[in-house]
Amino acid sequence: MRMGRFQEAATLLQNWRGPVDWTAYAHFNLGVALVRDGKLGQADAFLTQVGTMETSRAELLALKDRANLALGFAYLQAEQPERALQSLERVRLNGPYSNKALLGTGWARASLGQYREALVPWLELRDRNLLDAAVQESYLAVPYAFGKLDATAQAAEYYEQAVNSFAQESAQLDAAIDRIRSGNMLDSLLGNADDSRYGWFWQLRSVPDAPESRYLYTVLAGHDFQEGLKNYRDLTYLGRTLDRWGESMQAFRNMIDTRERAHAERLPRADALLASDVLERHQRARDELEGRLNSIEAQGDVAALGSPEEREQWARILRIEAELAGAPNDEETAELRDRLRLVKGVLYFRLNESFKARLWRERRTLKDLDLALHEAQSRWIRVERARKSVPTNTGEFAERIAALQQRIDALQIRLVEAARKQNAYLAQLAVKELQDQKDRLATYQVQARFALATMYDRAANAQSTPQETRPIQQTEEQGETAPESLPANESAPAPSEEPQQ
Repeated sequence: MRMGRFQEAATLLQNWRGPVDWTAYAHFNLGVALVRDGKLGQADAFLTQVGTMETSRAELLALKDRANLALGFAYLQAEQPERALQSLERVRLNGPYSNKALLGTGWARASLGQYREALVPWLELRDRNLLDAAVQESYLAVPYAFGKLDATAQAAEYYEQAVNSFAQESAQLDAAIDRIRSGNMLDSLLGNADDSRYGWFWQLRSVPDAPESRYLYTVLAGHDFQEGLKNYRDLTYLGRTLDRWGESMQAFRNMIDTRERAHAERLPRADALLASDVLERHQRARDELEGRLNSIEAQGDVAALGSPEEREQWARILRIEAELAGAPNDEETAELRDRLRLVKGVLYFRLNESFKARLWRERRTLKDLDLALHEAQSRWIRVERARKSVPTNTGEFAERIAALQQRIDALQIRLVEAARKQNAYLAQLAVKELQDQKDRLATYQVQARFALATMYDRAANAQSTPQETRPIQQTEEQGETAPESLPANESAPAPSEEPQQ
């Protein structure tokens, strides 16, 4: 259908089968294809079927209105206003296509010469939002109908109101175009966007409260603008991500600087430690301890592993024993020696009983000491290696971070340029839409001025030559131009190539 091959499209759609909801879209597209292929009679059945279906879903109700609108305008262009009214009057008054339906209904009535009846939908339409093209056209249609009814005063008044309204709206459009060209449109659109969602599933939920927003609903709802806006938002998200990465690079550089300062502060102590023989001294002390422990075990020196109190008691017993050895052999000395042997025997028994357990604990402590010395040796080796490798590693990290920072800077430059181009593209779309509206308003304003001037000229001629009277119909057909009521693209609204459920 985009390529204008309507007959092939109709053939494909006639053989299409699918779900019920999608069938409605297929019938609508088929009807539109037949209309554009010049087969209005065949298209009537399909568009009427869609336009009269029973449904309560908002999506299908909109499709239903669109089918009736397409069929109604097709009959209007075929100069069959009676049949056009049947379709146009089925369109809902509060639906998205109600404005065009009201406009078409008025022109159908006007084509039948029922200008008074045509004023009913046109006056209703005239009270709606002037941003809609159908409403703008109603500003010309209403005085046109009053002129046909020979109500010249009302027609002139409405034409003047139309000229003033179009002029005010055109000035506002100029201001909106200037704001868009200033480059702030996308920033205002994405000002409250949530960064947690981006890509395919993100959608613009609301528009900012800005003067240009009221003119852009149509272009904002378009596929091209929505996809472009998603791309721009993704670029903005990537830009913020690169900013965070740039901050991380700065943090890494700070870490390297801190590491270099710490290395410089600890280097003298590390060099002093590596130059000392502390490990050899500890190893010699360990060897001496093992030799002493082996000697104690070989000699059975149970007192050597006693507690400090027990060793002191044993030493006192040995001193007393040595003093008693040189004492005279009398009865008192013999009694002291017996008492000393008893105390010595009790203490020796106690020391001998715990000797093996104490010896095992000392051996276990010696093994723990071996492990500690082994760990100290490993750390000693690592310190020696770190002493040589830390400056090299720090330099390599710094080079990698510098390379990454260069890549980030280059990507940011490319990203800014891509975002600028995308911003310019979307601004161009928006400006084109507003410029089209401005051109349309200018055309309508010219028509209104021309019609108003024609009425004033006719009134002046009538006053200067009162004897000349002409029929209203003939005068209007010769001098007054009706507004464009049926643009070529209104024969059937553009179909939905890929219906959405």
